[in-house]
Amino acid sequence: MFLTLLFSVLVFANEPNYNDGFRVGVCLGNSTECLGTNIKLGYAGEFGGFNIGLPFIPVGNGFAKDILLPASFVGFDLRPMPLQGSDFPETYTASVRWYPMSVLENQHVSWRPYLYGGGAIYLDDYVNLVGIGVGADIHLTGSRRLCLQPSLGRVRASEGYRPYSISYFSSASLAVMYTY
Repeated sequence: MFLTLLFSVLVFANEPNYNDGFRVGVCLGNSTECLGTNIKLGYAGEFGGFNIGLPFIPVGNGFAKDILLPASFVGFDLRPMPLQGSDFPETYTASVRWYPMSVLENQHVSWRPYLYGGGAIYLDDYVNLVGIGVGADIHLTGSRRLCLQPSLGRVRASEGYRPYSISYFSSASLAVMYTY
């Protein structure tokens, strides 16, 4: 009897909690959570976490600049110059997050809101972004390994070689992550 009870505790007590842990995925956005198309690496703990975004998809003829940066920023002449037929948007992001509440769960979905702050750089034109916002980790399926991360925020952008060229705009991003 004791061995049966011990075995059942060992088997069922250590079910992994995929609401926390290391994550990897892809994202699309114009925020400090994700600038352009990034490979997104991150970690989520009980009360906080972080994300790092690395360049992912080369985009032809400057498409990324036209989509990522709002029309108010075009006044700083960020229109691309063709680079041998393609323009690789080298964007890097880093953000930290704070989870103010615990995970809310039902049978197939769990979610947890967060506040984030971070920075991003667009190396092609030395555009620096700093921003804050809100988002959510939405874990799908019974295993909770698949995670969607929508976020909304506010960004301050400036060009590195024109320090007085500053613009503020709303931002959004969406990531699809896999939790380990």
